[in-house]
Amino acid sequence: MGNFSKVLIVYYLQLVEIKEVQLLEIIEKIPPKVKKDFMSTYELIEKKGIEKGIEKGIEKGIEKGIEKGIEKEKKGVILKGRQNGIGIDILAKITGLSTEEVQKIISENSN
Repeated sequence: MGNFSKVLIVYYLQLVEIKEVQLLEIIEKIPPKVKKDFMSTYELIEKKGIEKGIEKGIEKGIEKGIEKGIEKEKKGVILKGRQNGIGIDILAKITGLSTEEVQKIISENSN
């Protein structure tokens, strides 16, 4: 299958929202020689989609990890600050949390 045909197929698949079942039905009607090339193009597109999904998943995982790390650090600052007699209002200003959130963290971690 020529490059032009491949480009047309890729363009069509990007342009039209088609369900996988519908796509497979269309593929079944394609002559065997063209079908082989089409499937390799389809598999390439699918692979790229999976790779993008993995990249996005990794990025989200990293973002969540950073957020959790920041939350843990804030919690540590609040608890150590409170142990050293720093007031809730000051701890709220330092961490950027509300006084209610600071109070909740202190309450949840009181022994």
